[in-house]
Amino acid sequence: MYTIYGKSDCSSCQQAVVLFEMEDIPYEYKKLGVDYALESLMKISPIMRSFPLVTTKGSDGNEVVIGGYKDLAEHLCITLN
Repeated sequence: MYTIYGKSDCSSCQQAVVLFEMEDIPYEYKKLGVDYALESLMKISPIMRSFPLVTTKGSDGNEVVIGGYKDLAEHLCITLN
C-alpha cells in the first residue's frame, strides 16, 4: 500500500494521484493540516523539501520513502512526457 502525503493546491500531488489511478494501484492520500502535521512528516523524511512525499510499507512494516512525483513515476516504471 502506498501513501501520498500532499497539500492543498499542489499540482504534483494531484499528478501522483492520477498515476495511481491510471495504474489501478491502491493508495491512501493524506492532506497536510487535516490528516497529518508537517512535524510528523519531517520524522519520516527529514530532508523533504517539496510535496508530495510518497511512501510505501517495507517488508518489516515500516514506511519506506519513495520520494516525490518524479521518483514515484520512476518507481512505477512510467515514462513522463
